Amino acid sequence: MFGIENYVGFIVAAILLNLTLGTDSMYLITRSISQGRKAGFYSVLGITQAF
Repeated sequence: MFGIENYVGFIVAAILLNLTLGTDSMYLITRSISQGRKAGFYSVLGITQAF
């Protein structure tokens, strides 16, 4: 049986992984900064495929 000796480490790792930005987030941020809010919005629509 597995114990909960590493439970705190697991929680810390899970929180850090959830807070880390992914490639899609970095794409949206850089596109919005370089080309404006409208381009960022259209990029969001393209990523989520919500046409």
